[in-house]
Amino acid sequence: RKMNDMEEQETARATESIHHETLITNPGIAERLEKDVRGFHQYGFSFERCSYPSEHHGILRAPISISSHTSASAGDGVNRDNDDDEAPPAHLSIAVPSPSLVSSVGPFLRTLVRIADDVDPRTLSVNVSFDWRERHEADTEAAAGKIAHHIHMIVRNSMGAALFLTSLSILLPDSVSVEQIREAMEQNDDVNYPSIGLIDRTFFGDDVGTSFDNAKSKAGEGRPSPPVSIQEYLRHNSNTISAKVLVETRMCTVRLTPVLYHLARALRGEATRPNVLHQLGDDAVEESLNTPSQLPLILACVDKVANLFRIVMLVRDYRAQHRLVLVVRNESIRERLAAEANRFVSGLDPSDVCVSGVPSVETIDDTVRLLRTECEEKIVAVDLHDDALTLDDDDSENVNDQVSALSILRSTKAVVWGFEKDGIPAAIDRLATQYIQVRCRSSLNLVAAMSVVMHRGWSDSMQ
Repeated sequence: RKMNDMEEQETARATESIHHETLITNPGIAERLEKDVRGFHQYGFSFERCSYPSEHHGILRAPISISSHTSASAGDGVNRDNDDDEAPPAHLSIAVPSPSLVSSVGPFLRTLVRIADDVDPRTLSVNVSFDWRERHEADTEAAAGKIAHHIHMIVRNSMGAALFLTSLSILLPDSVSVEQIREAMEQNDDVNYPSIGLIDRTFFGDDVGTSFDNAKSKAGEGRPSPPVSIQEYLRHNSNTISAKVLVETRMCTVRLTPVLYHLARALRGEATRPNVLHQLGDDAVEESLNTPSQLPLILACVDKVANLFRIVMLVRDYRAQHRLVLVVRNESIRERLAAEANRFVSGLDPSDVCVSGVPSVETIDDTVRLLRTECEEKIVAVDLHDDALTLDDDDSENVNDQVSALSILRSTKAVVWGFEKDGIPAAIDRLATQYIQVRCRSSLNLVAAMSVVMHRGWSDSMQ
C-alpha cells in the first residue's frame, strides 16, 4: 500500500509539473523574453522577474511539448512516446558540421519562431545535429562544458527565442553522453536549459546526422551562390512537412531563410507557390520579371558592420551589388562603413561570376536626394505598416491582381528596409509610394527580411 501511495504521489506531482522552468541570467535575453513572451501567453508561456540571485534575472516557464515528432525528452536521451511505429521527421533538421558554425544557428531559430506566425510553437519539432567529433580528453568535464556552451550560444544568439521551441533537441557528438552534458548544464545556471532535449548519437546509429543529401551548399565562405531552390529542401510525406538544411558556411542560414518562409506557409496550410507569375504565361513573365541588371535600387539602413558584410554577400548572390545602397545615420558613420565596404569587396575573389562594383554608402539626406532623382515615385518600403500588403497574401484566383505585393515589388524602382532599432527614417518614409510586409509574429531582423523579400521577388531570374 505504501508503494502504491508513493506511486500515486509521484504521478500527481508529474501531472502538476506541466512546465519547464528556466532561469535566465543574461540581462539582455531576460529583457527580450519579457517583451516577446506576451505573444506566447496563449500557448502557456510566462516570464517573471526574480529577486534572487539578481533582479536582472528572470524565470521563463515553458509548457511541455505537444509535438508528436521525433525529439528527446529533456535530459533523458530517448524518444518521446509516439503511437506510430516510426515517428515522423522533425519539421526542421539542421546539420552543423563544425563548432565554428554554431553561432549562426541561433538567429536562424529566432527567424523560425517569428516567421511561423499563427503556428503553435509547442507543435514545432526542431533537431540540431552537432556533426563533429569531440576530442577524447582526460578532462571529460571540460569537454562537456564546451558542448553546454555551444547550446548556450544557440539560445543566446536567438535572444532566447529558441526556448519557445519546446521540441528543440540537440543530437550530440558521438564522443559525449547526455548525462555528461546535462551535468555540466546543471552545474552552471548560465548554460542550464532543461527544456532543450539532448540525444545520444549512439541511440540512432553511426550514420545519423552526418549529412543530408538534399541540403547542399554550392558556395564556400565568401563566395556567391545562386538563390536556393525551395523544392530541394521542403519535403511532404503523407501529412508531414519537413525541411533539412546543412550549415556549411556562416552565410548559409542567411541564404536559407526563404526555406523557413515557405516552411511556415506550408505549416499554415498555405500554398507554396515558387512564382505566382508562372501561372500567367511566358509573355507576362517576360514583361513583369526584372532581370539582374534591372533590379531596383536596394536600400538597406545599416548600423552594424556585421550586417554590412552579410548584406553585401546576399546582394552579390543576385549579381546586384552595384544596385546596393547602404543608408547610414550621419557622415562619420558613412566614412567608416564606406571604408569597410571597400575593404570587404576588394578582398573577395575577383574571378567570381558577379556584377562588379562597390555598394554605395549614403547618409539619410543624400539618400532622399537620390530617390527623388532616380526613382520616379516608385519606392516600396518593407515595413510592418498599417497599409502594407502582405507578401503572398493574395489567393491563387487573384494572380492577375496588379496591386498584389509581388507585382508591386517587381515593378518598383527602389526597395527600402529600415534600421533594426527604429525602422525607416521619416525623411525616406515620406517618399514611399507602397508598403509590403512579410507575415510574422514580430519584425524580422534586417538580413532575414532582405533574404525573404529578394528571394520571393527575383530568385526566378537567377535559376
